[in-house]
Amino acid sequence: MSSRYSALYAAALLALGGGFGCSTVPTGDATFHNVTAELRSGGSYYHVSTLEPLKSSLRTLAARVEAAVAKSRHPEQLREQFQSGLAAAEMMFRLAGLDEPEGYGLSSYPVDPESGIFENRAFLALPPSPRGFLWNLFGETNHPLSEDLAALPADTMLAIDLQVDPGAFWRALESTDKSATLLKTLSNRFLQMPPEQLLAGLSGEWGFLLAADPEFNLDRFEGMYFVLTLPDADRLLFDKLAVLAQLVPGSAADGDTVLLGPIKEVNENFRPILTWTDGRLTLFSGKNALDRFSDNSPRLSATPKFARLCEGLPKEGSGYLYVGRSYSGILREIIAQLTAGVELDLTEFQPESLTIFRNEKGGKLAIGRSNWDFNQYEFAQLATLPALLALYGASEWFEGQRNEMDQARWQEQCLAGLEQIGKALFAYADAHDGTFPAGSGIAGFAELLKAGLLKPDALICPASGDEAAASPEEFTIDNSSYLYFDGFSRRSPPKLPLVIDWPLNHENLVNVLLVDGTIETLQLEGAENCRRVVSYLHTIHRYEEADFRNLMKKAGELDQQFNLD
Repeated sequence: MSSRYSALYAAALLALGGGFGCSTVPTGDATFHNVTAELRSGGSYYHVSTLEPLKSSLRTLAARVEAAVAKSRHPEQLREQFQSGLAAAEMMFRLAGLDEPEGYGLSSYPVDPESGIFENRAFLALPPSPRGFLWNLFGETNHPLSEDLAALPADTMLAIDLQVDPGAFWRALESTDKSATLLKTLSNRFLQMPPEQLLAGLSGEWGFLLAADPEFNLDRFEGMYFVLTLPDADRLLFDKLAVLAQLVPGSAADGDTVLLGPIKEVNENFRPILTWTDGRLTLFSGKNALDRFSDNSPRLSATPKFARLCEGLPKEGSGYLYVGRSYSGILREIIAQLTAGVELDLTEFQPESLTIFRNEKGGKLAIGRSNWDFNQYEFAQLATLPALLALYGASEWFEGQRNEMDQARWQEQCLAGLEQIGKALFAYADAHDGTFPAGSGIAGFAELLKAGLLKPDALICPASGDEAAASPEEFTIDNSSYLYFDGFSRRSPPKLPLVIDWPLNHENLVNVLLVDGTIETLQLEGAENCRRVVSYLHTIHRYEEADFRNLMKKAGELDQQFNLD
């Protein structure tokens, strides 16, 4: 399974142009010549490798992770979800063909030392007729790109253009039967058409552009605009979206144009425009985006810096990626905000590049020009990745996920502890004419420990942070995460509480062991004392008045004894 991950890693190299500092590894003769033929030697960076070292290390890592999860004490449901996720990933990597690449190479060559421009090449070697949908998803031929590049507005920060054949994904998915059947059912029900009909109409050139005025507000999306365009040959998608757009208050439709909004959640002036022209669907973020493509609008191609990037690059390809320095500035600002408090020098983080993607004999080629070479990309990765990983590890989302998993694991262990306590109480009662131990609070637990019916660690809920007593003789309130209600026997009403969680053990829930041996988990906010727990139990089981009064008296005594008032 992990070999799929290594292929994904290599695909990321092709798309993003990172060196990652791997040592050069000899490949098979045919693959080696296939890769080196697409690279340029004698420059500032040169690297050729197979994927086997990555596959081997990732295979080992994946095996260790799977073994660790299988042996972990996480709730069974979480373990099952993890295994299901791995199975889904296994299927997707197999369908994508991410284990098919035979090798890859990267090179950087300075072509304009005066302006610091490098030619960067990345090549991914593939076998003849690769089966994976990923290698066919972005087109198998090259087409002219000059006209698209010439149309880019002067303030473009990011532009992506790719030839996409979504049918390649569908054809691969059909081999899975269940997934294809489900999607076909959903497509027929909600779109009133089979998925292959919709995807055929979406096959062709996809594009996305992000631009901004010199003065823009990133938080409110002011002074920024975007354009998304894709094929819609039979107008199927446009008509469906036009109907949905009418659900947005203030929207208006006029033939081949739909004016949405305003969408106040983004900005009170944010009114996207949806159009259909000559078999293409285009979404503009607003009128300012539409104006950028007027005949008299300035073009990026007229600027000297863009001309330097275009010089010498192929005129045809399966697509392109342009990243401007202004976009890099936004990324720098975002990273700086996210890594506040982490020492990270991003003053020189201003990469600008134009990359052309091409289908070549034997694989996929990315050839581009940039003010950075692969050494600089590699250094940036080494500099920012640890900080971003540290940030991720400390983020509120990660902490929340980890806390949720911890709570689930602690809950499972807490229930297991209560089950042991219940068995000990019933064993004691069987030896004492059905009567449970005397002494409230923790005194009853002390009897169980002295009788050898219970081990000290069974009285610890992991959510409490308490520590088990070293021996029954050393047992104190500090060694118990539970409270015991005395005075009951096996003949008492079955739904009276025998043992409850210390009320602050868990977040908004309390576990309770009842006289009949069952364990109930109460979803209870603000369970700060025993009286609150007893009151909630009364709303569920409707105790006799005498029993309820007795319970409240016992609960009050426990609250006073252990300062829970």
